[in-house]
Amino acid sequence: MSGVGILGRRQRILAWLGFLALAAHAPLVAFVKPGDDWMLSVTVAAIVAFVIVIDDHERRRAIAADAPPND
Repeated sequence: MSGVGILGRRQRILAWLGFLALAAHAPLVAFVKPGDDWMLSVTVAAIVAFVIVIDDHERRRAIAADAPPND
């Protein structure tokens, strides 16, 4: 994407990889260990997902601001 967000290209890829790793880790921990240890993975994954959504919103807003108006 050519828009400017809060994350760079490499940071965005790492955020997606981290989100996917945490999303896969939470059910595994819930299955293997008794207790609520899996909740930490879910919470961190939700925070990373929120940052990805905010970055996407900022990129779309920057692209829309650069686009010529439809007249």
